[in-house]
Amino acid sequence: MTDSNSSSEIQDDTTNIPDRKSAGRVRLAGLAAAALALALTSVWDSESLRESVFDRFQSHAPRAIDKHHARIVRIDNESLKKHGQWPWPRHLLAELTQGIHARGALAIGFDMIFVEPDRHAPENLSKAYPGLPDHVHEAIAGHDHPDTIFEKTISRLPVVLARSGHHDEDIDHERHPKNIPIEAGFKGHPPPDGLPSFGNVRTNLPKLDAAAAGHAVLHGSPDKDGVVRRVPLLVKIGGRPTPTLALETLRVAANADDYHLETEGDRLVAITLGRQRIPTDPDGAVRLHFSETQPETNYTVSAAAILDGSAPKAAFRGSVVFVGATATGLPDIVATPTAGEVFGVELHAQLVDIILSGKWLQRHHHAHYMEAAVAILLGLLAIVVLPLLRPIYVIVAGGLGVIALMAGSFAIFLAHGMLFDPLAPSMVGGATVLSMACMMFLEADRRRRELRDALVEERVVSAKIAGEMEAAREIQMGMLPGPEALAALPPQVDLMAVLEPAQSIGGDLYDAFLVEGDRLFFMIGDVTGKGVPASLFMALSKALTRSAVLRGADEFENAVLTANLEISRENTADMFVTGILGLIDLNSGEMALVNAGHDDPVILRANEPPEQLRLEGGPPLCVMDDFPYPVEAATLVPGDIMVMTTDGVTEARDPEGNLFGHDRLMETLAGIDLPETADVTVSAVVTSVRSFEDGGAASDDLTVMAVRYVGETQTS
Repeated sequence: MTDSNSSSEIQDDTTNIPDRKSAGRVRLAGLAAAALALALTSVWDSESLRESVFDRFQSHAPRAIDKHHARIVRIDNESLKKHGQWPWPRHLLAELTQGIHARGALAIGFDMIFVEPDRHAPENLSKAYPGLPDHVHEAIAGHDHPDTIFEKTISRLPVVLARSGHHDEDIDHERHPKNIPIEAGFKGHPPPDGLPSFGNVRTNLPKLDAAAAGHAVLHGSPDKDGVVRRVPLLVKIGGRPTPTLALETLRVAANADDYHLETEGDRLVAITLGRQRIPTDPDGAVRLHFSETQPETNYTVSAAAILDGSAPKAAFRGSVVFVGATATGLPDIVATPTAGEVFGVELHAQLVDIILSGKWLQRHHHAHYMEAAVAILLGLLAIVVLPLLRPIYVIVAGGLGVIALMAGSFAIFLAHGMLFDPLAPSMVGGATVLSMACMMFLEADRRRRELRDALVEERVVSAKIAGEMEAAREIQMGMLPGPEALAALPPQVDLMAVLEPAQSIGGDLYDAFLVEGDRLFFMIGDVTGKGVPASLFMALSKALTRSAVLRGADEFENAVLTANLEISRENTADMFVTGILGLIDLNSGEMALVNAGHDDPVILRANEPPEQLRLEGGPPLCVMDDFPYPVEAATLVPGDIMVMTTDGVTEARDPEGNLFGHDRLMETLAGIDLPETADVTVSAVVTSVRSFEDGGAASDDLTVMAVRYVGETQTS
C-alpha cells in the first residue's frame, strides 16, 4: 500500500480547494464571519481604539508650521519672581496689556477669569494697615482702583475676556447672570441643539466685562481618556450661542461683526468668519491637527519681558496674542495626541493657527457608513478570490490587506486631513480571512482523511481476493531480479533488495538494470492494496516502467512521464503506485531521482548520522496522468549507501499494536557501521522489523533496497 507521503504530496498540490463543494463551504464560512464581524463593529463602541489610531497618525506626522498666527504671553516662574505672586495687581495687568498691544497684537485674549475684585485696592491696603497716619490713608485713597485702571485699559484696546460655562445650580446669579450679552451676531440658520449647553456661567467683574471688546467661553472638556482632540467653537449658555476664546479673539482681530452659521438639516457643518470658512463637527467642535510642542522662542514670550521692555518692539505684529499662566502650580495642563503635557493656553494658539492655515482635521459625518461599505467590499472580495489560493497565501493576503488599509488611511490623513478608521474594515476583513483559512485547512484535512479511508478500503477489498496465491507468488517473485542478478551488476555499485509480501503475493516491487552500459536504473515501489489485484498491477507497472526507461533514458523526465501515461492508460481499476525511480552514473555517482508519492530515501555516510534526502516529488503514479514529475539530483561518493523502503517497514506493528515508525528505522540505520555492504544493510533493516513484530503477522508487504556506491575499482 502507499503511505502518508503520497497523500501529503497530493495535498500539497490541491490545497487551493478546487472542487465546488469545498469552495462553497469555505465561502460560506467567510460570509458568516464577515456578517458577524460587521454586526459586532456596528454595536461595539470602538472610539478609544479609533482615536488611538488617529493619535498615532498625528504623532508620526504633526502639523507643519509655516507661520505663527498666534502668540502666547506666559505668566511664568520668571515673571512671578520679578513681579510677585499671583494674582498680580490689576494695574500691572493693565501695563502688560498695553505692552502687548504696543508690540503689534491685533487682539488679546485672556485665558483666565477675573471674578473677584483686586485685593490690592486702596481700601484694602488701608484696612490692612490701620495704624498709618491719616495723611497716608488719604494718599492711598487718592489712588485709582486697580480694577478701574484695568477697565480703562481694556476699554480702548481689542481685548477679549473669558467666561466659563457650568452646570452648578449654586452660582451667585447676581454676580454671574445667566443671560449675558455677547458682542457678535449670528447669521444664517439658528444654532442647532447639538451644541454643548450650560445652564450657568461664571463671568468677570461686571465693570471689566462691560469694557471688553469681546467675550468668549473657555474651551470644553477632554475626551474620556483625558486627551484633548477637539475644541468647540460655539457653546450655548442659557440657550444662547456663545463663541469660544480662540474664535472670538479672531473675530475681534478681524474687526468683524457676525458669525455665519452653515447647517445641513439640524446639523452644524461650518462657521464662516469674514472670508474664513471653518468646517465643524455637528457639535460645533473642530478637530485639531497639533503641531509639535514649540520651544520658548518667539512663539511664546515671558510677561516679564513685556513689563521690563526687553521684548522686541514688533514681537506680536499681525498676530493674535493669548495671555495665560504657565508658572509652577498655576496652569491647567492638558494632554494632546502629540504631547503628554501641554499648557491649556496653547490650545487657543494652536486653534487660531489651524483656522488661519486651514490645516484642521475632519471626520465625515457619514464616515461610519463609508467604513462599513469598505468592510463589506473587502469581505466580498475575499470571499470570491481567496478560495482560489492556498491557505498560507490566504493568511499572507489578509495581513497585506490590513497593512494596505492602515497605509491608505494614513495617506488620506496626510493628503487631505481626513480621518478614515481602518480598524472596522480590518476587523471584518481579518475575520473573513481567518475563518476562510481555517475552513480551507479543515477541507484539506477532510480530503486527506478521505484518501486515507479509500486506501484502507482498497486494502480490505484486495485482502478478500482468493486464488492460487502460491503460483502467483512464484510468478511474481520470478519477475524481480534475484540476488544472483543483483550480484552480477557492474562492480562500481553494490545493490541489494528484499521483498517479503504480507500475503502470498503483494503489491510491492523493485527493479534494477543497466541502461547504455554506464548507467544503472533502479526502482522501488508500492501498489495500493494487496493480493491478486495489487500483484497484477505491480507486474504491469514494473513492465511498463522498464519499457519506458529503456526507450527514453536519455530524457529521464520524459521516460517517467511516459511510464505514468502508459500505466494510467492500462489502469482500469483506479489503482496507483508510489515509488522512487532513479538513474545512477556508475562513473561519477551522480543520480537523477524522481519521487512519486513515496517515502524519501535515507543516505548513510561514514562517521555521519543517517540523513533523509528531502525530495520535492509529486503524486503517486496514475493519480495524474500528465503530471510533470521533477527530476532531482543527488550524488553518492564511494562508500555512501542509499536506503529505500516501503511502508511495510514503518507501519510494521508489535503485538500491542505499536508502529515500528520512522524513528526506529533511523535508529536501525544509525547502528550500521560503515563500510558495510548493501546486503548487510538490507538484512539489518529486515531483522530489526521482524524482531519488533515479535512473531506477529505482517501488516503489509515489506521491501528494502540498498544502493552502495563503490566507484572506480582498482585492478592489480
